[in-house]
Amino acid sequence: LELHFLDCCWVPIAPLYPFSVWRDTVLNFAARVVMLLFPLLAAAAASAAAQLYPDPVGPLTPWQIHLAYGEDGAYSSMSVTWSTRQLPPGDPVVKLTAVASGTTQMFTGESTYFVASYGDEQWFHRVSLSPLTAGSEYSYTVGMNGGGNTSDAFTFKVPTEDTSAVFAVYGDMGLVNERSVGLLSQDAEAGRLTAILHVGDFAYNFQDNNGTKGDAFMQTIQPIAARVPYHTCPGNHEEADDFQQYRARFTMPGAGNEQNDNIYHSFDLGKVHVVMLSSEVFFYPDAHGLFLMPTMYKWLEEDLKAANANRDNVPFIITMAHRPMYCGPNDDEDACHFVTKNPVRTGIFGMYALEPLLYSNGVDIHFSAHEHSYSRAYPMYNYTWYDGEDPYTDYNRTTHIITGAAGCPELQDPWQKTQPAWSAFYANVYGFGRLEVFNGTNMQWSFVNDSDGSVIDSVQFQRHSFGPFPPLELGEE
Repeated sequence: LELHFLDCCWVPIAPLYPFSVWRDTVLNFAARVVMLLFPLLAAAAASAAAQLYPDPVGPLTPWQIHLAYGEDGAYSSMSVTWSTRQLPPGDPVVKLTAVASGTTQMFTGESTYFVASYGDEQWFHRVSLSPLTAGSEYSYTVGMNGGGNTSDAFTFKVPTEDTSAVFAVYGDMGLVNERSVGLLSQDAEAGRLTAILHVGDFAYNFQDNNGTKGDAFMQTIQPIAARVPYHTCPGNHEEADDFQQYRARFTMPGAGNEQNDNIYHSFDLGKVHVVMLSSEVFFYPDAHGLFLMPTMYKWLEEDLKAANANRDNVPFIITMAHRPMYCGPNDDEDACHFVTKNPVRTGIFGMYALEPLLYSNGVDIHFSAHEHSYSRAYPMYNYTWYDGEDPYTDYNRTTHIITGAAGCPELQDPWQKTQPAWSAFYANVYGFGRLEVFNGTNMQWSFVNDSDGSVIDSVQFQRHSFGPFPPLELGEE
């Protein structure tokens, strides 16, 4: 169930949203009133949490270890984040060893105390590794330089500017029914992935059971995220307490992130510029919701302008946000089903609309999730599309792909048999996407079926001239 908080600034724009969104707003208001009137419910949940999701480690043992590319760029820096229940003595430290030479370096960082509004307490530790050598492989352990325990060793490889980057792209992965974890862990351990792009909705939900459900989820993905940079943007399941748990748990790079606590960011990797946004700024009246929307939009304008100026070096641009701009009919009333009531696509009162901004900057692919299935559209803009010969060669519109089938306790959102004409492929399966960027003109997109590892959909994107898409004639297809 998607919940929203009733607020004075929310009521005037309610007619712009589908009935289901307004209905859930009222439900959320009622739920929060109940929690205010009965605070003992929170205490009861906290006391039961340890029994449901007990810590598999001691209070001073590092866990929930995950990587992300660092502030100095993907070719020379990496950030490492982990947690301990209590604060060991000293400063957080990463022992880094170059695999080829055996040379060892020690990097220190900072520890941050985290306490949730319902009592969850732990320490998050962050260490920046820089400078690193492009193309080199490193092993590392994490711990504290004054005592406590040390983690197992993990390895990662630093990419180069000429790297043929391979991304795993998915959203909506829960702690329960986490179908994609097995194959992703195999890919990570085998070194087949350059980055993970998780497009919102984690654990279902981070805050449940006094936050221990979030801890268990982060430990579940550690075999993946401790080896492959794990980049994120939030979904509706992260909204609780102004995205408190989400903002605390991740460490994303870049100027965008400095404004917003991991809500949106971008980075270059090989021949692609990656932009991860928050669709939730259009739906929640929080500091990191609606009040962040103008800031995010202005940042996105500037980011895409800079990315376009750099297309001789990094030609492809991909963007992503949790809620789709387009989706075919299924069993719900999400905003993506509506032509005029989807604020992610069309904005609020015509302001801050994302689709025109992506189109005017020639974005190649826009990924989303939220619908627990898979679909790929033809290149399209404002419900006009091209489905002729070789539609993904020298295209003049953005391709929209929904990859929200990684597996969660809400199961699937099966598509109906009849899909709109702009839908090129759709499937009701569990799985995740794989985007391989070969060079400055070719990318390959595939969707992997979790049941047997087979590729059920694949298409090659080929583009020879980059920049903003040309203006379309009204009704052009």
